[in-house]
Amino acid sequence: MFKLNKYYNSYVTNLKYLNILINDEIKTTNKLKYDRLMELEVSATSLRRCMQDDYNVSESIFEALIKHFNIKRLCSDDIKILEDLFENIFFDFYYKNDLEKYLEILDEYISRNTIINPLLFEFKFLVKSSNYVGFSNEVKQEFSNVVKYKDCYADDFGELFQIIDTAFCEKIENRNFKNSKMPGVYYHILSSNMYKNNEFGLAVLYGYRAIEHLARDINYTRISSVYLTICACLNAIGNYEESNDIGNRLVFYFLHNDPSNPRYRGAKNHLAISYLGLHEDLKAIELINSIETKSIKEYLILMVVYYNKDNDKYSEIIKNNDERIKILNDYLITRKSIYLDKLKTLSINKGFINTLERRKEF
Repeated sequence: MFKLNKYYNSYVTNLKYLNILINDEIKTTNKLKYDRLMELEVSATSLRRCMQDDYNVSESIFEALIKHFNIKRLCSDDIKILEDLFENIFFDFYYKNDLEKYLEILDEYISRNTIINPLLFEFKFLVKSSNYVGFSNEVKQEFSNVVKYKDCYADDFGELFQIIDTAFCEKIENRNFKNSKMPGVYYHILSSNMYKNNEFGLAVLYGYRAIEHLARDINYTRISSVYLTICACLNAIGNYEESNDIGNRLVFYFLHNDPSNPRYRGAKNHLAISYLGLHEDLKAIELINSIETKSIKEYLILMVVYYNKDNDKYSEIIKNNDERIKILNDYLITRKSIYLDKLKTLSINKGFINTLERRKEF
């Protein structure tokens, strides 16, 4: 995977990148693209045809633009280093290992201003995206920078772009990746997308498909992440027995194999919500209280089980000024759907919201 020779030696692909640089340049001037290319002794018509692979590329066009943008060559050693780098980054991405260690070398190669910079931008986004939560303005900006060069990505780089695009495009789509070389990742992303889109049945279906492929690579870290999504979906549709079974196995796995993993906490939360759905409130309390420093998510679960049962502990929780606690308190007191609707706008776990709607007594 991720071999550079074909990309590096492709005039067509490289000219697509150079054409983007020309377009960026003329945006900062009052000149027409045709006029700017004429100044560089480059035929606009020839450039367009070359990018469409209509006829043999004139090396003079390529060399003129390379010189204008001061783009450097890569030696064979650099190509080997970068191929290994790309392989290592994707391996660690696939197995959900730490990626921050790669930023420095990526930035160093980007600063060299070579013809493969679009590929470096792609992998830098992949590295940084491992820490992204939600679709913030920062994410949008960096994602748009990758999309900008989408015509430069081919073969394995093109498939990697499809993974990134599927994960970060704002329009959630149900895509078909039957012939993908990376089916485990694709189905994992599709499962997450369907969950975000409230299509819980599809999310579970894609989740199990992802697990089928990931298991072949013994990718337990990503499998555990997929199972968390499946638990959330099962809670959302009211299948608490299956969610509870998976949740218990996840908690056991993290406890004995990776107790410092932040997903351990997520597994406890999903398991506690399944206990709420099964009306096994004491088990939910015991599980949440095993978390030393609780977040608002955990306090919301405790509010449900303490309401009208342990007034002292409930009163202590609602002293918190967090908006979500106030809204849940209003809902538990009034049972008015307007408060549930407000909670739905605050990124509250969908399984928790739907469980609140199903529970008839508090």
